[in-house]
Amino acid sequence: MADPWTRPGAVNMPAPLHALPDAPEKWLPKFNPDDGMQAEEHINNFMLSVNLQGVTEQDVVVRIFPYTLQGSVGSWYFSLPSGSITSWATFQEQFLTKYGDDRSLATLINDLSNLRIEHREPIKEFNARFNKLLNKIPMDSKPSEKIRSEWYITALPANIAIFVDRAGKPTLAENMKEALAVEKRINALEKKAVLEERKSKFFLLKMIQRRKPPNIHMIWRVYKRSSRLCKMKWLK
Repeated sequence: MADPWTRPGAVNMPAPLHALPDAPEKWLPKFNPDDGMQAEEHINNFMLSVNLQGVTEQDVVVRIFPYTLQGSVGSWYFSLPSGSITSWATFQEQFLTKYGDDRSLATLINDLSNLRIEHREPIKEFNARFNKLLNKIPMDSKPSEKIRSEWYITALPANIAIFVDRAGKPTLAENMKEALAVEKRINALEKKAVLEERKSKFFLLKMIQRRKPPNIHMIWRVYKRSSRLCKMKWLK
């Protein structure tokens, strides 16, 4: 089996191939849909940068465009079939179909239903991403409030989704507010648990330094207190 880095990429421009300009990643504009930039605007900025650098060969334009893709767009690019990009027209069409404002209704709904929170992404930032994509769907085609909430809760981390789902809020806005509250409580609990653990270690260290036999009953009370914090009963 071939190594992953030796597999053919999506770009398959016919020969002859011209040399790439120096350090394109330094002067090319970057596109990340989470930053609020429109795909059409990015294409215009990209073309302007290419023209300023004097690039005229189509194979160069196609081969440097992936340098502009960041975040989830990079994952989308690497998911394209090998050899499927054979011209700039094809690349631009694929890109705008996925990220342009003229994306089909089916594509927008599919993207929303499959949206997932990133690792360590704050709930506030994910809520903004979810709403941004939802707002691109025409009002008369938006999914029902129940469906929106189901998709949203599914997109959350399991340790937050379970409590948001249990709260049974009827609207997306209320579920988003509940997720923020759960995140805040979990963060506070984790911070408190860390502090309790530090206190326990400090207490044991002091007893060892004094060369006194440890008070078993005291240690047991400290341990039980830390365990209760970790059970998160107050989140129920």
